[in-house]
Amino acid sequence: MSDENRSLPREKFEPVAALPVELDALGTELSICFQDLDGPCEIKTCYGDICKIVNALRDYARMLRMVCEEWNLQGYHRAVYEIHADKLEEISKKYQIGIGYDYDKAVEQCQKKRHRKQRDSDVGGEAMAMAYLQAQRTAAAKDKSRSAHVSGPSEESEGADITVVQVEHYDIFEDDVIVFWVDVSHVPQTMQAEARQIDGDRFDPNCFGVCVNYDFEKRQFYIVADTEESEVYPGSVYYIDSAGGKHWFTAELPRAFLEQAFLACVQAVAHEGCERKPTEREAYQSAAEESGVEV
Repeated sequence: MSDENRSLPREKFEPVAALPVELDALGTELSICFQDLDGPCEIKTCYGDICKIVNALRDYARMLRMVCEEWNLQGYHRAVYEIHADKLEEISKKYQIGIGYDYDKAVEQCQKKRHRKQRDSDVGGEAMAMAYLQAQRTAAAKDKSRSAHVSGPSEESEGADITVVQVEHYDIFEDDVIVFWVDVSHVPQTMQAEARQIDGDRFDPNCFGVCVNYDFEKRQFYIVADTEESEVYPGSVYYIDSAGGKHWFTAELPRAFLEQAFLACVQAVAHEGCERKPTEREAYQSAAEESGVEV
């Protein structure tokens, strides 16, 4: 087979390179030490960087094995690819053990969530625009939302335990907003019970999230709230059911959670080449304003 015919079908190989994985404790500094010819060497790095190295090694190993089948390689050529794949996986396992990271488990969880969210009619470029329009409509009700955080149903005080898992994906409308979909965990038990009633045996506690917008003009973050059920108690946390539909729930989102969510969004787009990008200072200021604190 000639090199020209050895194409990599985008629909088959792009998910291997683009599949997101969960990263925790991105800022935790680590040290890698090794012996060089000139003596001991030390490299300062962090958990997130090590995860990216593991992902790159494992993704490339997977691609090598996939092209063996796709190109029907045989003999020496196939053996070279498979040996390289084995070595890359061996190296990646050392790093995984060192930081307590499980690539296979992370990929499995992300595939499961992606499978659900791909069937959600709110996901995609058009949906991002819809989310933006929705956010614009609900911006006028922002004061009511804050009031709801303070005077909402007492059982939702459990929302203080809600934790950010990761920014699942985002879309940038550079003249207007960045829309972030953020996965969350430890939602209130009452909310989980309602979602379980919706989804039955297919209930998945990993399918809760919040939508965050960053307004380029105002230079601030805010939580997108669904006001269809109630403008007084807007839905701020959603659950994606097994059919891909979104169900919104009212929850009190404390300042600590808002800071965590907004900072995760800052980190998610830190590598983007936008003319203007959100900053950590804006994240803290936005969290204070969203929680009704004077700044």
